Amino acid sequence: MLLAGLVLFVLASLLCGLATSAFMLVVARFAQGAAAATASAVVLGMIVALFPEQAERARAMGVWAFVGAAGASIGLVLGGVLTATVGWRWIFLVNVPIGVAAVALTLWAVAPDGPRERAVRPDALGGALVTAGLTLGVFTIVTTVDAPLRIGAGVLAVALLAAFVVRQRLAAEPLVRLSIFHSRAVSGGNAVQLLTIAGMLGFQFVMALYLQQALGYSPDRTGFAVLPISVLIGLVSLTLAGRLLVRFGAGRCCWPGWPCWSSGWRCSPVTRSGATPSTCSRRCCCWAPGPGWCCRPSRP
Repeated sequence: MLLAGLVLFVLASLLCGLATSAFMLVVARFAQGAAAATASAVVLGMIVALFPEQAERARAMGVWAFVGAAGASIGLVLGGVLTATVGWRWIFLVNVPIGVAAVALTLWAVAPDGPRERAVRPDALGGALVTAGLTLGVFTIVTTVDAPLRIGAGVLAVALLAAFVVRQRLAAEPLVRLSIFHSRAVSGGNAVQLLTIAGMLGFQFVMALYLQQALGYSPDRTGFAVLPISVLIGLVSLTLAGRLLVRFGAGRCCWPGWPCWSSGWRCSPVTRSGATPSTCSRRCCCWAPGPGWCCRPSRP
């Protein structure tokens, strides 16, 4: 699955860079996101399997979070520079040689899967229901079409997601075993992770728009302006979060991050008047350590 995700990501990135229409770009981006999600989930599963001891796993998760933040830091800057110099297509095409190198490294370093005891048939119907439901949900939120169409899409999205839940109860091999949510730690942890990551990614999206459309930043300057966010998230995840997790547990480890995060939002450049280019990076540093505590996986 890791190789499949990487190969699909390379092909989707190539299609994004060669897109001749907005529809083709959207479809290719959808495939790119699906491929990235597949590879990321497999990597997390590999970390859990390779590091069964809690302290080692916490350190491995810290390294995993740091690598993700480092990649985001490089991508923000490199993407801005490429967009400002050679064009937006190269922010996708640059992924092709990187992805090919990742495939070659995986073939060399990762041992192939052993024989399986039995074949497991994937729940294709469940996958179709949840994908369609989430896609329509996003469409309902971001679209600017007439209200009746938005309401209809929203109702259909809720119905499809409800059908997905019913399907998971009835399927012999469900995608998600709903019994795991009987655990308050699992259900609560997933809910917190969902809300915090949604807030973080949403804020960064609005932040980029604000820097370019309100303050007149170029794409490359925008990348450099938000660079401290990823750098601080990575440093906190690598140096502090793993140690705090082992010593105090996942729940207590998250508490310092939430006040830091919420207070940092309050003084961010998009929520305060009088923001200037020189203040944006400093204000972003106020909330960046919060996700380093909150938005890192801890236990399976």
